[in-house]
Amino acid sequence: MEPVEIFNWSNVHFDKSYMDGRLISTISALGWQRTIIRILRQGIPFPDLKVVEVGCGSGTFALSLSLLGAKVTLVDADEQAIAAARKAFDLYGQKAEYVIANVLESVPERLLSRFHLSCSGGLAEHFAGDNRLKCVRYHKELLCPGGFSRIGVPNRFSPFYQMVRLFRIATKTWGLDVEIPYSAMELKRLALRAGFSRAEIIGNYPMIKDAKDYSAGLAAAVLLACPWLKRSLKRNKREGEKRFPTTSNSVDIMAHLNAALEKARVIRQNPYRRSLKDFASAGLVLYGDR
Repeated sequence: MEPVEIFNWSNVHFDKSYMDGRLISTISALGWQRTIIRILRQGIPFPDLKVVEVGCGSGTFALSLSLLGAKVTLVDADEQAIAAARKAFDLYGQKAEYVIANVLESVPERLLSRFHLSCSGGLAEHFAGDNRLKCVRYHKELLCPGGFSRIGVPNRFSPFYQMVRLFRIATKTWGLDVEIPYSAMELKRLALRAGFSRAEIIGNYPMIKDAKDYSAGLAAAVLLACPWLKRSLKRNKREGEKRFPTTSNSVDIMAHLNAALEKARVIRQNPYRRSLKDFASAGLVLYGDR
């Protein structure tokens, strides 16, 4: 089967500033915090933790765990994505195993039942029909006994996601052949059909953050739909940079990671309280236990 091309990673300019931003966004999400809490509750030291990110793209989620000491494997059907992930890991002096493989095919034998955590984000929604089940099952087959999966997808019932999606489709700036968001019910049902013993769904961000981020997304969509406005803003930006050159600020990413880790340690004993965001957040996260 042909790999699904989701994003052209060759067009992305990788530098530390870009990846710092991605990492900080990742570790600020509830889905990252709850993942860390699960790891802590299982008592797995990070140097012993084996993580695989499927459809890895830049591998940002796995990179955050690698920086904490985890052993990471990155899987993608797209060679450009693997090359992008390698650049991202090299920026931080991190090592990983890189595997070119398609989630619609059998899991490579050397990866079967090997990992404590399998994860993905921005992958499962790019499949339709029975391939959605195959994608979720692929995550489960990577897990060792006692392992769990973390799968992030867009939420069909998020008003913010639908607002941007409908506008971009209407203005012909959507650019994706297949992106089918999930409901929490469908995601949980697929997880149980895939063989997970237990499935839990949470919202990835508070709804106030969704409102802020998707308002910015709508503004970006307006720019795409109005090329003359986009050109004008770019010209003004270039002129401003000539008059007021900027310098990139160094970010201590380990300080951010350690603070997020400490926060997870503090709240790990607290029971999770469900709220509206678990059904209406723009992003849903599935936790599936093997």
